[in-house]
Amino acid sequence: STFNAETLPLIDRYYDLDGARSGSVPSSQILFSPRFGFNWDVEGNQKYQVRGGMGIFTGRIPFVWPGGSYTNNGVFVASINAERDDFPGGTLAFRPDVNNQYVGSDFGLSGNPSQIDLFSENFKYPQVFRTSLAADFSLPYGIVGTLEGIFTKNINQIYYQNVNIKPAEVVLGQYVDALGNTRVEGPDNRPVYGTGVTKRDIDGNPTAWGRIDNKIDDRFDRVLLAKNTNEGYSYNLTASLSKPFSNGFVTSASYTFGRSITLIDGTSSQNSSNWRNQEVVDRNDMRTGFSDFDMGHRINAFVSYKFDWAKLNLPYSATTVSLFYNGQTGQPFSYVYTRGPGSLFDVTGARGIGGDDEAGRDFNWLPFVPASLDQINLIPITDDDGNEVYSVQDQWEALNAYIEADDHLSDRRGQYAEMNGGRLPFQHTLDLKFIQDFYIKVGDKKNTLQLTFDVFNFTNLLNKDWGRRRFLDFGTVNFVEFAGYQDPDNGDYRPTFQFDPETRNARDNSSIDDTGIYSSRWQGQVGIRYIFGN
Repeated sequence: STFNAETLPLIDRYYDLDGARSGSVPSSQILFSPRFGFNWDVEGNQKYQVRGGMGIFTGRIPFVWPGGSYTNNGVFVASINAERDDFPGGTLAFRPDVNNQYVGSDFGLSGNPSQIDLFSENFKYPQVFRTSLAADFSLPYGIVGTLEGIFTKNINQIYYQNVNIKPAEVVLGQYVDALGNTRVEGPDNRPVYGTGVTKRDIDGNPTAWGRIDNKIDDRFDRVLLAKNTNEGYSYNLTASLSKPFSNGFVTSASYTFGRSITLIDGTSSQNSSNWRNQEVVDRNDMRTGFSDFDMGHRINAFVSYKFDWAKLNLPYSATTVSLFYNGQTGQPFSYVYTRGPGSLFDVTGARGIGGDDEAGRDFNWLPFVPASLDQINLIPITDDDGNEVYSVQDQWEALNAYIEADDHLSDRRGQYAEMNGGRLPFQHTLDLKFIQDFYIKVGDKKNTLQLTFDVFNFTNLLNKDWGRRRFLDFGTVNFVEFAGYQDPDNGDYRPTFQFDPETRNARDNSSIDDTGIYSSRWQGQVGIRYIFGN
């Protein structure tokens, strides 16, 4: 194909393609999963028991990912992003005829750019190394204690790069001084992609729409290369106590701390979404951070009591009442830059944080957290008439207070915010289960008719303000608004920002989860079961 014959050699000058070719998918492979486990009764009386194991665990990626090598191969699928004003005369309208759709020449383009999905020649399906170690103790008064730890390390995990974007030629904060020397002002020195922009109308004249010429080969859109990485790990540590009583009581409690560090979570069915939806400092050089599934702290407690009415010769047989408590760290989230009017992703072609649509998207850029006013270039906020609404000092005082009120931001002063470094408030829920057993004798066997009633989020039934579960759309919170570069046409890439003093904190920006069994509303469920005896 044209891509394999002409474009790949151009890309190979800048990136290690690891044998990737358009239209090729990972080959069949043999992956071994050796495992070892043990269970040791220390004294031979089940008083102290040590158990654990280790092994390599192999899975499979969603096959829709390598399937992109067939659909996004530079031939079958192409795309054009346009608005009505982009079309000469403003006559852009929907065309229902599948054989008469818009093509690149309608907008002065030589072709319809298409996305390419590549997989390295030696791409391997996911594998992790996992080991666990636990100890069970028989403690005084019939209490059973457990300590357990699990550690997982990636061996093969997926990693993406857009290899159709030229490496960055400048960094954020770069400018040319009066003597012609290139300098970088400020501690935020992330690379800036896509500094050259050429846009032309249907007659070839410069205009505010069209293509961006910072691609290695502008006949194609993003070219996403999937490789393997071994970066990322997770661990869980648990301590628990349980105690059954002879009078019908059963109780247990546990505490777990979980940590999950990842390069990419891979939660989308599309390769492009997996790449562009990660919160990053540099999307083409991703670094590890907290996973969307990072657990944090979790406390579980359970208590149950069984009333055995049969001992009193009552017909109700047995009644069991149980309560389940779950306390858990809130959802992790990332602070990101807000897209302002000076964003490169605006059709005016102004340049934005990190680069243009070919290096990333206009969201999910992790911000630099200033330690002082001289580490962020704030500009006044004005109204439509140009009158100053908030001065630089007004904004800094509000921003400084906002940072100080947040545990993560205050810890990251003078550094970049971390992926999923923020947390929503700790949440508490309580569930109730009621079981009524009726014993039925059939011949010489005792059967049981069991009626159950569950109340999920019983906490919310007790008080409408309790049991709230909060979440943030896409797991992000806007931090400050990027307002444009100082003077990009003259090589001055010092960014400017604005911070609205009315900006709400993460909790106030969050929504209350009201869906499914995980709802913030209480829910009831009844059940019936017939149990055949022996």
